[in-house]
Amino acid sequence: MDRSVRIFALGVIGLCAAFLIQGVQSYVLAAMALCPLVLLVVGQFYLPRSKRTIHVWFNPIVIEYEGELISPEQGMPLGRLSGKDLFYGSFRQWHEFEIVTHRFILLSGIGLISLGAVWLTWKIKDSLFGGIGYFYAMGFFWLLIVLLAMQWVWERRMLRAEGISMGSFSVQRNTRPPYWQILYHFVDPEGQCRGGCFDSMYCDQADDMTIIFYDENNPDRSIPASALLFHRLVWKEQARTTVIAESDSL
Repeated sequence: MDRSVRIFALGVIGLCAAFLIQGVQSYVLAAMALCPLVLLVVGQFYLPRSKRTIHVWFNPIVIEYEGELISPEQGMPLGRLSGKDLFYGSFRQWHEFEIVTHRFILLSGIGLISLGAVWLTWKIKDSLFGGIGYFYAMGFFWLLIVLLAMQWVWERRMLRAEGISMGSFSVQRNTRPPYWQILYHFVDPEGQCRGGCFDSMYCDQADDMTIIFYDENNPDRSIPASALLFHRLVWKEQARTTVIAESDSL
């Protein structure tokens, strides 16, 4: 079942409980209102590994570009990797990046809205049936806030994963606006092709390659950096250069 459907079903059950069981009405609604803020706090305990290094290796004799075979030259642009423009020479080097948190305004908004909902619950506790319509009217908005808070926790957990790889990344129009369909694939250390597709309202459409974080014990649990909402990669200066003899490319 889709995650949003499960959360919506949980919200309906909570509202039904608050409507039918008079003794716990205020407590149930307050718990639902506080849920996004609790998720934000939980996410703080998942500290991602901030600094990571990846060896970007790609050394073709010729490449195909717009249907033509071209011998690449030093400095030839070949793609965009999670916000970093890569050139032919970049594919023979180590690259270091740092994971930083961003969109603090959105995170603050989630917390403030959650606190505001708790305050509203307190205000209507003596006239619950008169005010419960507000919660029904804001049901979709509550679902969106909870989904965003869950995304925060999921990203923080996955960014602690030891597995890191580079893979393909593409974005397509979805039949359900405002969602985009994201497709990504990578190869794990066992040589198995992993990845998949999912719907998202946020992504970096300029990227055609992405850094992928995955659980080494379960590579199917993965997340592409180009689809992160609350984190981004800040690329550092080249950490170190690997010297490659011409014979290595033959």
